[in-house]
Amino acid sequence: MSQLQSPDVERVLGLLPSVSCVLTSAFEHRRGGVLVKRAMQCADEPLCIAVAVPTGHRIATLVRDSHTFALCLLDKASRLLVRKFDGREEGDPFDTLETLRLVSTAPIPARALAAIDCEVVRHYDLEADHEVYIGQVLAVRALHLPVPVEAVEPGGHQALTNGAHANGVHAPSPAPTPAPIIPPTQAAAA
Repeated sequence: MSQLQSPDVERVLGLLPSVSCVLTSAFEHRRGGVLVKRAMQCADEPLCIAVAVPTGHRIATLVRDSHTFALCLLDKASRLLVRKFDGREEGDPFDTLETLRLVSTAPIPARALAAIDCEVVRHYDLEADHEVYIGQVLAVRALHLPVPVEAVEPGGHQALTNGAHANGVHAPSPAPTPAPIIPPTQAAAA
């Protein structure tokens, strides 16, 4: 199974139309983020996503200068993250948040469900209330998505995962920290 067809990539991209997202970017010592309502996969090869961002938001200069952004998927119950990026607060929204990075310099809140790290390949000024960024996916990481309890091993045997025992009792297990999934075209260039 290629990295672009891994279950994590499919699960993360499948959530795009239905979850809240924050687009983040950074350049030099500046970083920012904005809640976005519209994000979707727009190409399979190379894997690309399209994101509509409110026109005139200060994130536009960071994306323009860095040529990168991260799309961070949020849990609707995470009111702190939603409040940080809704535009009401001034200053660096990441000051009090734990962050991580995948491939680009775009900051990713560690409490996000998942993140998609992208390089900008197109920008469209729609002369409307939103502008569109097309990003080629550099890496995908499922941070806090629920892990399926049962997995199927090669040969059709079911493997018990996530602390499951043969008697069906589930023991708590620590949340895995998966490595970023980097598309093969990017991995070969590295």
